[in-house]
Amino acid sequence: MIASQIENCKHAFIPRDKANSKGNIGVENATPEDIREALKNARAEITDNRTEFSNEDMIYYQLVGNDNASKRRGKLGDELGIGYCSAKQFLKRLNNYGISREELEEAIEKYLDVEEV
Repeated sequence: MIASQIENCKHAFIPRDKANSKGNIGVENATPEDIREALKNARAEITDNRTEFSNEDMIYYQLVGNDNASKRRGKLGDELGIGYCSAKQFLKRLNNYGISREELEEAIEKYLDVEEV
């Protein structure tokens, strides 16, 4: 993987709905504007073992363990620029890309219904 060879390598994620063409998902299907936006929001992985967020946080924020968890992770992943992924990977990305609790909560307030939180 490139990131293991290049220090401070940034990762960019394009929302699935912006990289989808007739069921084929990939960066080649995104518009130049969407690619620029993803690159603007790219994040470098933190090499230190950071544990800002835990499994308990995933439950608290309803990002795992309920019918809407996958949808919530998708919306928040798009807003935070870390992409859609499984609950385990989402937790890893929250910690590894330096997402702050304040940043996560702002994304929740902005993109999810208040009743869902």
